[in-house]
Amino acid sequence: MAQSTFFATISRMKYIERWALMRSSRPETLSEHSMEVAMIAHALCILGNVRHGRHLDAEKAALIGLYHDASEIITGDMPTPVKYYNEELQRAYKDVEHVAEKRRLPALDLYYDLLALRESPMRILYLITRQLNQMMLVRKMTAEGLSQDAAAGILNVRPFVARKLLTQARRYRNEELQGFITLALELEEACKSGDLQENMAVELLIFRMTE
Repeated sequence: MAQSTFFATISRMKYIERWALMRSSRPETLSEHSMEVAMIAHALCILGNVRHGRHLDAEKAALIGLYHDASEIITGDMPTPVKYYNEELQRAYKDVEHVAEKRRLPALDLYYDLLALRESPMRILYLITRQLNQMMLVRKMTAEGLSQDAAAGILNVRPFVARKLLTQARRYRNEELQGFITLALELEEACKSGDLQENMAVELLIFRMTE
């Protein structure tokens, strides 16, 4: 019988900090945020039912509130000024979330939307490859005893980015990450030599990463 990792994964919510680019009087975790959303959603449904004669499912609303940002366990909290800068970035970030959740069809749908917006497949392939390399490096450095802040300094990224990369890396085994990097480089070479169409290269990588 396969061992479930559901509760181990969900328990990571308390380690994901929100509002990375904002000054806050105290840190707020994804776990705290999700609980507050669930409580408010539940209360609003009860008020709607009691005071306004609605027939809302308060329990379902609370459950949705608990898990509505669960994908950020993998991606980290996306900074709002970046996430909503333009339509292409919104779609690209959502595509990352779908891939992180191994949701193949939504990831492919958003990839096709990016192509329709004239985003270059080779640029997308390059960004994925760079992300995979950074995930491998952060995992290696922290395994050797470096702090996440020190790893961030070496990679020249913000500490919250290093935390996000490490969270994403934990989704895969070392050999899986190395295999994805090797595949991405082979696909890039095949595109440059004319043996493979660029849009198909990204499709193949998404298929492999969401198996």
